[in-house]
Amino acid sequence: MDNYLLIAGITVFVIAAVYLIVRAKNIDKKGVETDAVVSQIKEYYDTDNGTSSYRLYVSFTDDGGIERESIMIAGGDIGFTVGDRVRIKYIPGKYKIVRYAGKRGE
Repeated sequence: MDNYLLIAGITVFVIAAVYLIVRAKNIDKKGVETDAVVSQIKEYYDTDNGTSSYRLYVSFTDDGGIERESIMIAGGDIGFTVGDRVRIKYIPGKYKIVRYAGKRGE
């Protein structure tokens, strides 16, 4: 029974990883680039394996002039602090997840 739970857990992890990769490539291909500000950094602690991960949030104005707050896919070491100005890419109409496109001015 424990093996089935392990396999199920690994399967869910792989599916989630593939989804994020596909989503990121789609944003790279079809996304609109704009300025944003890092608005929140939330730490998540995994008690099962004793590791921390971070979820970055950015605030930006979309192409329709509406202020949004979205999760930013950045990859690697976070290296961000609240208030950092960044460039992002997003798909109009799909604002939940955006992609890091560089620091402002790069």
